Amino acid sequence: MKTPLILALAVIVIFVVTCTALVWHSGRGYRDDQRWVTHTHQVLEAIGAVLARVRDAESSVRGYIASGDEAFLKIYQNEREAILRSDDGLRPLVSDNPAQVGRVDRLKAALQQRVDRFDELIRVRRTTGLAEAAAGLTPGRLWSEKTRSILVEMEEEERRLLEIRNAESDRSLVRTMVYFGLMSTAAIGVLGALFVVAQRSSSARVRVQRELDQFFTTSLDLLGVADLSTGCFTRINPSWERTLGWTREEVLGKPWNSFVHPDDLAETNRQAQGLGRGEAVVSFENRYRCKDGSYRWLSWKVPAPAPGSPLLFCVARDVTGARRQEEEIRALNASLKERVDEALAANKELEAFSYSVSHDLRAPLRGIDGFSRILVEDYATVLGEEGLRLLTKVCENSRQMGVLIDDLLQYSRLGRKEVETTLVDMEALARDAVEEVRKDKPGIAAEVILGRLPSVQGDRALLRQAWVNLVSNAFKYSAKKPGARIEIAGDNGGSEAVFHVRDNGVGFDMKYVDKLFGVFQRLHSAREFEGTGVGLAIVQRVIQRHGGRIWAEGKPDEGAAFHFAIPVRKERT
Repeated sequence: MKTPLILALAVIVIFVVTCTALVWHSGRGYRDDQRWVTHTHQVLEAIGAVLARVRDAESSVRGYIASGDEAFLKIYQNEREAILRSDDGLRPLVSDNPAQVGRVDRLKAALQQRVDRFDELIRVRRTTGLAEAAAGLTPGRLWSEKTRSILVEMEEEERRLLEIRNAESDRSLVRTMVYFGLMSTAAIGVLGALFVVAQRSSSARVRVQRELDQFFTTSLDLLGVADLSTGCFTRINPSWERTLGWTREEVLGKPWNSFVHPDDLAETNRQAQGLGRGEAVVSFENRYRCKDGSYRWLSWKVPAPAPGSPLLFCVARDVTGARRQEEEIRALNASLKERVDEALAANKELEAFSYSVSHDLRAPLRGIDGFSRILVEDYATVLGEEGLRLLTKVCENSRQMGVLIDDLLQYSRLGRKEVETTLVDMEALARDAVEEVRKDKPGIAAEVILGRLPSVQGDRALLRQAWVNLVSNAFKYSAKKPGARIEIAGDNGGSEAVFHVRDNGVGFDMKYVDKLFGVFQRLHSAREFEGTGVGLAIVQRVIQRHGGRIWAEGKPDEGAAFHFAIPVRKERT
């Protein structure tokens, strides 16, 4: 009797130990597979992040090119360095895959070329205008496609690996659950057949059960065992409460469909029916209701049940964050399109306004001026001295309004005129401007000191207009000053050339400096100094079209100084 008992005990011990080893080994395999699956998801998220940054940067640059609004560049400026350092995040993640490492090297070069192209398009938009920058978008798409193709290759490789690793993970999970079932069955059989042997081995079985429970409870994913026949979960791990807020007691015994979003219910039922027909591993996403009433997106992996068994072993992962990012990107793209449409509509309105000014307003003004002159010439004796004076005022005001219309047209056209960049001799341009203003204002005797000025890359016609306006402004506001003096100077500061126009005229109070460059903003009345209040606004727009900046300094009765800077652009070799 002793010998058969020992043999039976030995067989039982061997069987239990074998099952335990299989479960432990399978559990370790599943854990390792899950780590690789998680790693692959991290790589895919990193690739998606790079692709999203490139798309955001491209949308930002395109928005700026279309509208000329610097606000569009904020996204690109924020993302530029992150794009260039994308390989820093990807390379460690794919270091185990030589093919992916090679693609990271190619991606780094492609991203550098794409960023260089973005910078060039921005420069072209700022210096030469919309048409040339828009024309540069077409060849730029080649770099975009190259970058996307590399990212797509990497994503396809990772998805291929993900499919392999998911399949292995599913097999490991099934094996673990099957071994767990076998071990449980063996334990029950041992308890029934050999109570004594079961008593002696109970401590080992409890230890193994604790290890399995620890594996089940420590998983970050939502694990659960569901009964296909009842449509309810029979076991869940603590991740359910951490993710959705429901306790174990609140989930078990309730149909899983009662937690599913109504819009996702039909698809969830279809997937469950497929499992009932013995289909392989099912993957799908749906929204699960949280305890606070909100919904979270879960990505499910559910292998088919074992033959003759209604039990489903389910694994779910919270993908709400990824879904929210996708929605934010879609909303951002829609907002960008709306802004572009608004900019296009504003341009059309501006063109319509310019047409109205140039055609509809000029004719009535010419009529007023012409008929007034006829009255002065043909009816002078009838009108009398006061009538002639009033008609003369009408003629002067109509001519002044004509000048104002011309200035407004010139100001509006500056926003659409393409900047034709050449090397401009700023010293010669300033000298010509002084001569032109002297001819136009022969009664103003002012000493002009013209220093050496650096040359710049820019549009000669636009810069000439800026110089004429600034010099004319200096002559006008220093005309009443005894010993009027105007200084024109410049220097090359390295990254930009800076120019100065100073006078010792009436000056201005610095608290009104923000009004200087606004259209129709005048710090002196028309009776004191003639003008339309558009000249400095034109100067500011010219400098901005060259990517530069302009500012002013002044003091009442002590003169004013206007400074402007234009970026220095090296000629390509």
